[in-house]
Amino acid sequence: MKLMLNKNEILSIIAITIILAFMISVTNLSELFLYSLIFVFIIILLNIITKKIVSSFFNSEIEVKLWKFKRYGFEKKSIFKTVFQA
Repeated sequence: MKLMLNKNEILSIIAITIILAFMISVTNLSELFLYSLIFVFIIILLNIITKKIVSSFFNSEIEVKLWKFKRYGFEKKSIFKTVFQA
């Protein structure tokens, strides 16, 4: 069972963790930031590890990426020319 994380996945996990921890602790930054950083990191890491384990059972691979959006509507032609990071 191969559960290796590549460089982009590790950077995505770190970036998402810092952003979410800051958003959670924005009201009381000094006390909550460390706790929210730890809890968000654990939750995201468990989520990714679980997805990788399940994908290995189905003989497939999964890659984690930062949040992106490229559509602005429901029609097929409603696509941005460049992908935006959310």
